[in-house]
Amino acid sequence: MARTHKSDGPREMTVQERRVVFELRQVARHWPATIMLVSMDGGLQVVDKGAFHAGNDQRNLGAAERQALCVLADIDGIPNDGGGW
Repeated sequence: MARTHKSDGPREMTVQERRVVFELRQVARHWPATIMLVSMDGGLQVVDKGAFHAGNDQRNLGAAERQALCVLADIDGIPNDGGGW
């Protein structure tokens, strides 16, 4: 099991940070296989996993069309970055 009392990074997490990480892990335990989170242009969205992957295969669709097929909900208030290190 991953540690929740200490960050793997350069500092200890605050009490609030530890609580939120714990809650995210609780959500992950019950996460439906049919949806996934994506970070697009700084926005965090819940998408239909099947439609998302099908949309990636349909290169003739524009971004707005793929978004309309896939996005189920926007999640505001959680800073995120879709880029890799």
